[in-house]
Amino acid sequence: MSAEKSRDHQEQRSVTKTFPVTGMTCAGCAASVESVLSHTQGVHQAQVNFASNSVWVKYDNSLNAKQLQEAVQQVGYDLIIDAKDPAQTQAQLQREHYQKLKKRTLWSAVLTLPIFVVGMFFTDWRPGQWFSMALSIPVLFWFGRSFFRNAFTTARHGR
Repeated sequence: MSAEKSRDHQEQRSVTKTFPVTGMTCAGCAASVESVLSHTQGVHQAQVNFASNSVWVKYDNSLNAKQLQEAVQQVGYDLIIDAKDPAQTQAQLQREHYQKLKKRTLWSAVLTLPIFVVGMFFTDWRPGQWFSMALSIPVLFWFGRSFFRNAFTTARHGR
């Protein structure tokens, strides 16, 4: 009977909300968000829906959404908490992200095409190696920097 009273008391002190999550690119990202929220003091339960880029959180009313957002930001993601229309804000952020991604992919392809041509048709041309290296450095380290940044953040948190 006391366990039931305790559960009822916990239900009265709990807040249940769904927040849009930004920055998730894979199921591993979703697992990281869920894990960090689940291990945040005062959070009873957290479930991430990667398909809808959202997280359902049940937490003590002593916590606020800003504290949850800070916990998620520490692992490289974000919660949309202050928007009037969170779904519209999330959709706008996704559109902007995909536009940037499309631009980076296009420029990567433009720089990679000459590398392909040199590698396929001018294999004996000695300066071609330096030419290919010069073109591949921006592709790898500038246009591909998000992969390294995400890997570093994930490794820093032991994932």
